[in-house]
Amino acid sequence: MVEWPVRLGAPPRPAALRELRTAVSAVLPALYPAKDGLRPGGGVLRPDVAALRDALDRMAGWLEAAVFAGPPPRDADELAGWAARGGTDAALLAARLLSPGPAGWSLAGWGACGVPLLDERSPGWFAAALAGDPGFATAPRRNGAPALTGPLERQVDHPLVVSVTERFGNGLARLFAARLADLVELPRRMEAAIAALRPADPVAAAPANSAPGEGCGVAETARGRLAHWLRLDGDGRLADARMVAPTDWNFAADGPLARGLAGAAVRDRDDAVERVRLLVAMLDPCVACGIDVHE
Repeated sequence: MVEWPVRLGAPPRPAALRELRTAVSAVLPALYPAKDGLRPGGGVLRPDVAALRDALDRMAGWLEAAVFAGPPPRDADELAGWAARGGTDAALLAARLLSPGPAGWSLAGWGACGVPLLDERSPGWFAAALAGDPGFATAPRRNGAPALTGPLERQVDHPLVVSVTERFGNGLARLFAARLADLVELPRRMEAAIAALRPADPVAAAPANSAPGEGCGVAETARGRLAHWLRLDGDGRLADARMVAPTDWNFAADGPLARGLAGAAVRDRDDAVERVRLLVAMLDPCVACGIDVHE
């Protein structure tokens, strides 16, 4: 609603997110009725399952109407048919990506990066990497190589992603299909999370004179895996804190964006800018991005 319309030459449509934002805003009160869910150490978790499922139903309905305008595509053939109907911004962008283009200048397979997917989820691994190397966040490595995190890593085995990869290769179309698959699977993942919820009380506060220590948390976010590591001194004060975000992986100097651009063919300056902007949009940085072409 914000970035994809711009890639089609239209203005962003944040107002279209109002219904979705209303549904999302109902989640935290349904988990923490005492409104203490963001308290350090956790709040009093008392899930209201009925309210959570109502919010989820509204989110799923919004996704079906605003993103897919009906049932989502399940394979490359259905993706092409859905794109041709052009019922939503996402479908119009799919049509742009899948268009044959002049003289074989298709966008679908462009930007293939060949970077391994980030398969590491262990807080212990992230803690060792962040604590052991202050520069890890700016140049993260997995097994000595860059890696990609985000929807593709989560949905690499999804039937839509598998089918699109077989048809178009490891480029823009595959990244786009992974983002669609991630949206398709989100309500199912949330339903499973709701079913697993149980009431819980906060973690007891540590005494003020507790010994020094360290900890690491890893969260799965829309853009990919996010890790925070911190260390406390003997007075219980923050002595060091480091983090590695999805953007640090996907936009590293030798990461997926750089690998996808290196040696990629373009027709001219305008074509280069459009292709780079599409690849950036599919990788979705957490900060504003500007593009300069130096000839």
